[in-house]
Parts: sequence; structure tokens; C-alpha cells
Amino acid sequence: MYYDVCLIIPERPYLANQMALPHLGVLQVSSALKEHGYEVTVLDFANGYHFVEADWYGITATTADWIEAIKIKRWLEENGADRIMIGGPHVTSNPNDASKHFEYIGVGDGEVSAINIVKNGNRIAYGFLKDIDRYHPDKEAIDLWSYEFYIDGKRATSMVTTYSCLWGKCSFCSRYPKPFSRVRFHSVEWCAEEIEQIAELGFPAVMLYDDEFFTYPKRDKQIIRILGEYGMVWRCFLRSDYAMKNIEMIKEATDNGLREVLIGIESGSDKILKIINKGTDPEMNRQIIQILHDMNVKVKCAMIVGLPSESEETLKQTWEWCESVEDYVNDWDFTVFTPLPGSDIYNNPDKYDIEFEMDDIYTAYKGMGSTAWKPCKISTSSLSFEQILEWRDRFERRFKFKEVC
Repeated sequence: MYYDVCLIIPERPYLANQMALPHLGVLQVSSALKEHGYEVTVLDFANGYHFVEADWYGITATTADWIEAIKIKRWLEENGADRIMIGGPHVTSNPNDASKHFEYIGVGDGEVSAINIVKNGNRIAYGFLKDIDRYHPDKEAIDLWSYEFYIDGKRATSMVTTYSCLWGKCSFCSRYPKPFSRVRFHSVEWCAEEIEQIAELGFPAVMLYDDEFFTYPKRDKQIIRILGEYGMVWRCFLRSDYAMKNIEMIKEATDNGLREVLIGIESGSDKILKIINKGTDPEMNRQIIQILHDMNVKVKCAMIVGLPSESEETLKQTWEWCESVEDYVNDWDFTVFTPLPGSDIYNNPDKYDIEFEMDDIYTAYKGMGSTAWKPCKISTSSLSFEQILEWRDRFERRFKFKEVC
């Protein structure tokens, strides 16, 4: 049976720029639906609510989007919509939460689950895409040039070469249940096709949105060379330990367009890094940052304030660590810790020195001046929520905005 399907991306007020990069997951689902003969409209509500007539509506949601997704469902119903499905990371991590608010639920890979819902009317559909090379993001479904992201001063769009995280052990990170947590790699051939499509659209730069790159050297080296052949400049996320094992590959990457990286440092305290099972240490992090700087790669450090067992002592250690690498870091991101569903800290809070309300986690906080969302009210045995928030603001003023504290 033929259906019109409208896929909706919620607004994301917790982001500094909601229109930085497109939602690739939704564009993948659009490709799958079109392959099965359905007409698809993709709407990004960062541009405001906009109603279109359709037989089915699909909303995607991360945990930070969850409250907004419920609001969108109610708004759709007020406008006469009656078949509304929900999918995305929050649903896959926490399907029971979704069943309290939605009748049609897609768990796992939306390329499969959305088809099962629309075609078969399944109330709860589980989808696992065995061949992740089957689809490319539907680049005709949305105006990619309406998003604005720059790498080394050049307009960029994004691509993903790997599903899930190879490390997969951080206690603060949300992890899908099996089989969705399994690491799956796009082939070199698929990546070459994706880079070619991006180049044909006129983009001179690419953001590799994998959880971390430089994890599969045999494949990654070939992708790096393809990016170089197309003259792309690019940015990626990386882990210090994987990077330290692959210095020569990083050097080759810089020769083929790598200009910027984001590293999830989290903390400058070795104690905290061990508690969250990060698998890295402050000295390793310091070394890779200096190496990247010497290779003329810009480094952004992602930091989390208020992790389990956080104290004045651990925060002072983080402060000293930040000072030690300040000359080699181009940008910083300081966030207040939020325990996410699917993480070990959220699932087993009694194991950790952390207190929070389970219903208080549907928020995200992007720092000073952000009014749309507020941080989760966490605390440790040593620090109140107010102290944690004060420390986060101090870090941001001192290191990101270079104010004298």
C-alpha cells in the first residue's frame, strides 16, 4: 500500500547552533522508505513547527530531545495526525519509556524498523540492518546547504563511517542493548561513494561523525587517501589511546586534509578517569594534544564537570591539567554531567558516588547564556549541585573565554 511519510527532527535548543549539521539517521530512514516506494518529507523543526499532510509521521529523539518529542506528538495530534511513530537513540536505549507515550515504536535501526511499522502496522518494531552499506543518506530530502558548519574556514557537511563505539566501556556513556551495540564498519567502497556524492554537491570539507576515527587502520588509511584524492579538508573525533597507537596514520591524515579533531578528555584527574573507565590517563591525553598541535591540527577538548566522586581536589587537578595544555588547545567544551539511560551510572547508581533524580535527566546544558535548557541537578558526596555548576562556569570563563579568574 502507498503511503506519504513525514519524518521530523525536533528542535535542539541545547546546541549552540541547531543548524550546524544535518541529522544523518533520519536521512538514512528516508532512503529506506523511498526504496520501498513511499513518498517522504523531512522536516527540521529547528526552523519552527510546520505541518504537512501525511499518512504516517515519524519523530526521532535523543534523550535530550525526549520532552520535545512528546510535545511534537501532541501538536501533531491536535492537527489531526493519528499514526505517529517514534525512534532514535533514546527509544533504542529505553523502549519502555517510549511505550508510555507512543503507540508505534521503532527500536534499533530505523531503516528496518520504520518499514516494519509503516508496511506492516507493527506497534513495536525491532530493526537491525545487517548490510549497513545498503543505503546512503537521502541528500535530496533536505537542503544540506541550509546547515552551516566550517572546517578550516570551509563549508562542511557530515558523514558516518562506523556504527557504535569500539571502546564501549565508559561508564557515563549510553550504550544500546545487543545487537545494536555491535560495532559495524562501512566498507571503503561505500565511503568512497559517500565522499564522491558530497564532493559533487560542492562541499569542500567533511565532518566524520564517528564516535571515534583511527580505530580500524587497514580500512581507515584507505578512507584517508580517498579524502585526500578529493582535496577534502576534514575533522573527526578521536580517543587518545587509539591515536597514540597510530601516530603514523595521523601524520598521513594531516597530509590528506585532516585539520581539526575533538577529543573526549572528560577530566584531568586520573582518579576520575579510572572511575568512569575511560581507558586513558592525563599524561597520555597531554601527549597526544601536543603531538597534534605540532602537526598543525587544531584540537578541541570536551570536558565533563560533576562526574562520580568529583571533589574540590579532582577539579583542581583538572584545572592544573587544562593549564598544562592550554597553549596547544584551540577550543574547549565544558558540560555538566548528565547520567544517560543505557549508561552504567544511570543503570547502577549505587555503584557510584553520585546522586540525581531519574526524572531529571531529560535536559542538556551548553553553558553560560543558555536559557532554553538547564543542567541535571547532580551532586556527589563532596560537592553540591550549586558547587558543580559554579566550577563548570569558572572553567568556561577561564579556558574557553580567556577571562581572568
